[in-house]
Amino acid sequence: MGIWSFSPASIEIAKAHPGLQMDFKKYLSDYMENDVIGSAYAIFDYIPNTNLCDSWEDLLEFKKTLNEAGKKLILDFVPNHLSVDSIWIERKPNAFLEKEDKTNYSQNDPNFFQHGNGRIYAHGRDPYFSGWTDTVQFDFSNKESIDLAIEFLLKIAEYSDGVRCDMAMLPLEDVFYKTHTKQALPYWDSIISAINHKFPNFIWIAEVYWNREYELQKKGFHLTYDKILYDRLKAKQATPILGHLQAEREYQKHSLRFLENHDEERATLIFKDNIRNYWSLLNFLEGAVLVHEKQSQGLLEKVPVQLGRYKEEAPKQDIINFYRRVHSVLKLRKSTTKDIDSLFLNAFDSNSSLDSIEINIPYFADPNYFSYESNTIKLFIRVILTAPSQWEIFIWNPNDFIVSGRAMVTDTIPDNCKTLKSCMFHDIINDSYYSHNMKELLEYGFYFKLHPSQAHWLVLDYRNLNFQ
Repeated sequence: MGIWSFSPASIEIAKAHPGLQMDFKKYLSDYMENDVIGSAYAIFDYIPNTNLCDSWEDLLEFKKTLNEAGKKLILDFVPNHLSVDSIWIERKPNAFLEKEDKTNYSQNDPNFFQHGNGRIYAHGRDPYFSGWTDTVQFDFSNKESIDLAIEFLLKIAEYSDGVRCDMAMLPLEDVFYKTHTKQALPYWDSIISAINHKFPNFIWIAEVYWNREYELQKKGFHLTYDKILYDRLKAKQATPILGHLQAEREYQKHSLRFLENHDEERATLIFKDNIRNYWSLLNFLEGAVLVHEKQSQGLLEKVPVQLGRYKEEAPKQDIINFYRRVHSVLKLRKSTTKDIDSLFLNAFDSNSSLDSIEINIPYFADPNYFSYESNTIKLFIRVILTAPSQWEIFIWNPNDFIVSGRAMVTDTIPDNCKTLKSCMFHDIINDSYYSHNMKELLEYGFYFKLHPSQAHWLVLDYRNLNFQ
């Protein structure tokens, strides 16, 4: 985000926009006009922003450095629009959406503007809101717009490993028609095919909403934003949450989970005491997890994207420590896990206490889904065996009442651990340690008692245990 050259017009528009000015002054008590750097989503041109990167060569060097560290470089791509002053309006004037009836044009129309070339163009927008006044809308009914996008992306693909496509559902034919009453050409099919032909390992990530996630996955996106899960966690909707997590496995594997991004309020503000439970849940799901800038510091205030300066806000050490614990576990999991033994489970009973939940599945099995007909108790449980050194169990109570019981995990515990007299589990969420008698655990199951929305992420690290 922000890697491409910023628009001078976007900066001036932001400085004059009453609503944005209120946001800026609310966020920065000492706000000054030179704090405004413009929107990263009103791109002037797809060349590196010299405030972040001096040249394409420097960007390639950064990519190589990341790749050597086992990481990939994903850059932003905005398919729907460019900035109102973009150089590409002069170069490709027909690639942008013109107003058809120019007789009723008014300078106060929030959805259109008159460019210096004399043409009246539409601002970029979605079907539910007025236009983004610092942008110009691509005309997806004109092949020139698709060819231009391919030109941009072929260049980007030389210097990165993939793109995160902003509002990726807007070029879809029915969405474009609903927004602008004009029939679009097929967009993503053409573009993804063209880029993948030359860069077959290029990664496609879609910011997408309105239940269009699966459609874009089928068009070739490797990951799509899981806003549905975010909204349901925010609303604390136990049944819908667990229902969503039982969607088709291929859909799950291509979902990008998050608790925070540049559009949403800070996760610590929204989820408060549940931030650790929910973040832990995301790390037991298939797919990928998005970590937003400074999310792991527990900051509370969302930064307007047009500002180039953070306010002074003290990070929360307990949140920092939690994310460090999570990173430590995930690092070991990533480096050693060949396969995952996993279980998703919905447990229902008529009482708030369960006698036992059977977890008897083979190591490294595909996820199994279980549900019971009663509508009272819901639980999510997953076991991950990180061969050959770590055993994890995650138990989450999404109900609004306490649930206790025992999880029968006998068949998932490594055989060499079964000979121990006792074992110590580390709870990653609250940084506590629990000792369990192994014979009791094997015979009666793993005891848990969870308050509403509470979870345990218990890790048995048996690398240094004495098995004599």
